[in-house]
Amino acid sequence: MDLRHHRPPKRVRPRAVNLLLILIVLMGTMTGCLTNNKYRRQGYCNGYELRNYSIKQGSGMHIHGRVRICDTRKIASFAKIRFVSDSGAIYEAIANKKGYYEINLPGWYFVGKIVASNHSRGHSGRITIEDIFFGHTNACELNINLYNTNNFYNEVELLKNDIIWIRENSKKKKTEDKSK
Repeated sequence: MDLRHHRPPKRVRPRAVNLLLILIVLMGTMTGCLTNNKYRRQGYCNGYELRNYSIKQGSGMHIHGRVRICDTRKIASFAKIRFVSDSGAIYEAIANKKGYYEINLPGWYFVGKIVASNHSRGHSGRITIEDIFFGHTNACELNINLYNTNNFYNEVELLKNDIIWIRENSKKKKTEDKSK
């Protein structure tokens, strides 16, 4: 047997290893896409969108738009929108079933705040827009995204050490109360 012509076999990965590597790459890609979509849906949105434009109409300012819940992008039917001017005047508009509202404000400009809220069928939300000014044009589209008040943003997760500390301190307090 001549050893000069005999080559050692090439290292070939088994088919199972190749399939496993492909599966890992695909799962990583899919997980990245799903996480990205979830990140967009968790309420990382603007509170409102404002577009100014001009129309031919009489005196006053025409404001209209849609109201939605920020987290879910669902329509906020029958939401109440209050325009509170710095002079103390209050103007109200109520959205229809499709979340659309419109209001005509007197005067050529508006300075104040807007409070929008909705409490219907599990879609409750609220937003306050402070220090807003309308007056660059005589009409605008104001689309409002209400922050979901069904979520408890101030919840704190208790860890095991926290629970132990609470139990120990509550026992100490009970013994102190009994001794008095």
